[in-house]
Amino acid sequence: MNRFLLAAALSICPSAYAVLFTVTSPDPINGSVQTPPNQSITVTAHVASPPAGALTFTASITNINCASQGGCLQYFTWTSPPATTIPAAGGDVTFTLNVGAAPAGTYDLSSALHAIDGNVGYAAGCTFVITVGNPAAPNPTSGFAHFAAGGSFTTGFTVVNNSAQSAQFSLSFYTDAGAPALLPFNGFGTVSTLSDTLPPNGTGYYETGDPKASTQGGWVAIKADPSITIQELFRNLAPSMNYYEASVPASNGTMEFRIPFDATSLSATGQPLYTGFAIANLDATNTAALTCTVRDFRGNTIPNAITIPVLNPLGHWANYLFPAIAGGRGSIDCTANRMISVIGLRFIGTDAFSSLPVIAH
Repeated sequence: MNRFLLAAALSICPSAYAVLFTVTSPDPINGSVQTPPNQSITVTAHVASPPAGALTFTASITNINCASQGGCLQYFTWTSPPATTIPAAGGDVTFTLNVGAAPAGTYDLSSALHAIDGNVGYAAGCTFVITVGNPAAPNPTSGFAHFAAGGSFTTGFTVVNNSAQSAQFSLSFYTDAGAPALLPFNGFGTVSTLSDTLPPNGTGYYETGDPKASTQGGWVAIKADPSITIQELFRNLAPSMNYYEASVPASNGTMEFRIPFDATSLSATGQPLYTGFAIANLDATNTAALTCTVRDFRGNTIPNAITIPVLNPLGHWANYLFPAIAGGRGSIDCTANRMISVIGLRFIGTDAFSSLPVIAH
């Protein structure tokens, strides 16, 4: 028997004959439950104040009223427990609600609970609402806020299993708009999610990038066993035919970050220096809005220096061109209304680059 996934019902239900039902299952939350179709839900009815003397509680659950949903009796059945004697002090009886192939929606089962004592029925009359539908996947809690693959760019992932047991991981790729991104990997084909299992204390390397394809960018959500550590590698083939690389660790979610910036020039060559950063919205349902405060090296605010657009659910943004800070040094401090992942990069001209630590608050 499967416990349902997201929520449960808690209702204190005054009924006829002074019987009080508290419907619980397994975690109480606001009198409603959510479950996928074709599941079984354990429901406990607590009889808090039965009539004088012992009450034999037979959970004959009938009369499911779903008129507002066009009728639903065919979708829900109850598995009743054996007759249970409830003492005067009160007690519990547990039964099972079987949810069939009900269409996605919310169903009011408030009149579905009855206690039968002989031929006398005790109607619960409580609030018991069930929402049927596949619950959304949980938001990712960590990721790499940028990837670049195709053309001159390659992105690789080094995965280490730090355990004496096998361990699993998956990397899911998203576009700027938050849609799944398709990337080619040797041995896996073109996928939007790369999943693999590493042997005890094993290591894997996975690389994407087709020099004949257009460059695409986005970000990577991580789902992994606790023993897994993942690092990301960026590689670029510059017009000079030199390769440049930078490696970054995974970024846990944060709602505020700060990075130093240097937008001056390299004294030895005169090449401009750039500070870039990328942000991914870890929320799969809600947009993320960010506000950035930019300060010079003296701590003075540079007004309207950086504006970040609202990010779609699972959306992404990256940039390194900020004219308002050209020629200066200082810091960039950004706050978000959702959990985000961030990485920073430092460039010498447009070819050489290195990773830049992000200060998460």
